[in-house]
Amino acid sequence: MSDFYKEVCMCCGQQTLKKRFSFKTTDTYICKNSCIFSVPKINTNKLYTPEYFKNYYEELVNEQTKMHQKVIPFLKKYLKTGSVLDYGCGIGTFLLNLEKESFKNNVGIDVSEYSISIAESKSSMSNFSTNRDFLETKKFDCISFIDSVAHIEDINNLLSKLIKDNLIENGIVLIRTPNINSLYVWYARVIGYFLPKRFLGSLFFVPNRLFLFNKKSIELFLEKHGLMIEEYYIEPEYKKISSNFSNGNYIKSMLVDFFRITIPSILNKNNSITLIARLKK
Repeated sequence: MSDFYKEVCMCCGQQTLKKRFSFKTTDTYICKNSCIFSVPKINTNKLYTPEYFKNYYEELVNEQTKMHQKVIPFLKKYLKTGSVLDYGCGIGTFLLNLEKESFKNNVGIDVSEYSISIAESKSSMSNFSTNRDFLETKKFDCISFIDSVAHIEDINNLLSKLIKDNLIENGIVLIRTPNINSLYVWYARVIGYFLPKRFLGSLFFVPNRLFLFNKKSIELFLEKHGLMIEEYYIEPEYKKISSNFSNGNYIKSMLVDFFRITIPSILNKNNSITLIARLKK
């Protein structure tokens, strides 16, 4: 199921000993610096269909808005108003809520033409595109990744380019992403020895989430890009994970949910981290 491997880590950038788990859609690595990353064997952009955005965005607008009601005051501690580039903007809910707080000249980028069309229909004050070249050399006070940084395969090249070309001097980077603690990783690895590989894959969220961070690993990741965390907070995710394995057998489905959802949620209750980072001076 797994083997050891030594090369430069895609998260921390250090050459470390890693454990590799091979799945049908990805190879997933656990670095000794707590980094978890996956190298996909498929085009992950094709996963983000209209159905994906309907299930995870359109049907969860109220839950997202409640989450934004905490993220936005956190952002405003460092930026009272200004322009925001939201990368992986989904259907534009975050920028729509920012507009109500007098943030202007915002731009949202996403891979899905469907999600961009929804975003454009909701806002007349922000611009949206599926093409990152649309940004050119526009400068922003803040670049945000709200539950998107884990999904971007070329995040290292992308983040470096965005900081260089599109962030004002002393601008800020806002990130919200899953927080995976050591107990969760230990549990996933133990489960991997006793249950079918698909259960382990689901605990690593393959193939959708390519990077799973905790405080240590995301600090190393940002440091590699010259960024330093100013402040962060952790909290439970706003949405519940649904089972992909449920079927007509109620008892079996209940057991699957217990091992895949209930136990992980107990071991890793605060499974989301939100942070503000700036370039080191």
